[in-house]
Amino acid sequence: MAERLDEEAQAVAINPGMLRDEFVAFPAQLAYYGERYSLAIARAAALEEQREDIEAEVYLELRANKADGQTEKVLASMVRMDKRVKLARDMALEAEANKQRFKHKVMDPLYAKKDMLVSIGAHQRAELSGDPMVKHARRDAVAELEDKLFAGR
Repeated sequence: MAERLDEEAQAVAINPGMLRDEFVAFPAQLAYYGERYSLAIARAAALEEQREDIEAEVYLELRANKADGQTEKVLASMVRMDKRVKLARDMALEAEANKQRFKHKVMDPLYAKKDMLVSIGAHQRAELSGDPMVKHARRDAVAELEDKLFAGR
């Protein structure tokens, strides 16, 4: 579990010294963690559905064995206190908590990382556009293209 948390923390961190690697690795990270998040969503939904099924099954079982004078409220309380229902409820709650944790600790920060990487990339391009070496190289490339285009005329 601790290894997974370290892995998730590294995925959302930006290493300023290796921005090129960050730009390259980000789409794969987003795909990987997006898949894990979708699995967490599916698990939470499946366990909630299972909880509802178990509650219905226990209700029907208790209702079939209902003693005279037992009200629906008493029956509902007995369903709620049944060990099978409690276990199913705990599992569903744990899956929902895991889904929410994953969303807030991994997915939201990954989308923030994406925005930061886009911003850093734009900032770097703006810085480089003022660099005389980059301007000179760009002018040479444009001149070369123009020579090729107009050479055919």
